[in-house]
Amino acid sequence: MAVTGIVLWAENLSLRYFPIWVMDAATAAHWYEAILATLSILVWHWYLVIFDPDVYPMDLAWLTGKAPADHIRATRPGYYLKTIEKQQPKDGPEAPSDHH
Repeated sequence: MAVTGIVLWAENLSLRYFPIWVMDAATAAHWYEAILATLSILVWHWYLVIFDPDVYPMDLAWLTGKAPADHIRATRPGYYLKTIEKQQPKDGPEAPSDHH
């Protein structure tokens, strides 16, 4: 993809050193690679958001902006621990005072 992109981007330079059929082949290869990349990203996204057995029939986070804690703990343990640490007080819970 990068090579064909550079060949197409530097059209004048490419045509100076390569015949026109190289440009045509680069155009076709670049076009079809872009289609394949787009389709793979869509399929990948659909699987992770809709068809993943852990969230089937759909992960509702895209509607609510929230994900269940057990799902976050299983899929992103570092983020989960960091979030939990932020919610807990640094010195621990304070004991209730006897003074009124």
